[in-house]
Amino acid sequence: MSEIIIREAKIEDAKAIVELSLQMGSHALSENETRTMIAKFYNQKNEVIFVAEKESQILGYVSIYCNFEILTGPQARIDVIVVDENTRGLGIGRKLMAQAEEWAKEQGSQTMKLASNAKRTDSHTFYEKIGYEKTKEQFQFKKELL
Repeated sequence: MSEIIIREAKIEDAKAIVELSLQMGSHALSENETRTMIAKFYNQKNEVIFVAEKESQILGYVSIYCNFEILTGPQARIDVIVVDENTRGLGIGRKLMAQAEEWAKEQGSQTMKLASNAKRTDSHTFYEKIGYEKTKEQFQFKKELL
């Protein structure tokens, strides 16, 4: 049985990333838009996408960014993490998070933050199992800029 490899996303991974994103039940960029985003990430030092691959199949991905914040200095955040619904519970999410955390340390961040929809209770359990703790509840606001 082959091993799961965690590596930086390639433009060719766009279709798989879109398909995984749709499993979350939320809006995803088109395949072409995703290709463009991955290409932009190549030129950024403060953003990265890692994928979990096994036998040439993408089983999950994590998108991370690190910004300099006035109150904390370098601060890493998970933008999104998703593991294929058919392969959850096999340690793929743990491997992706471990890679994300290693990358965050390399950026100078001493912590990793993430937000999770209140209804994703399975995700909350996963985060707590790997050492994350809920630090606050808040409201999120949005304004369409047309």
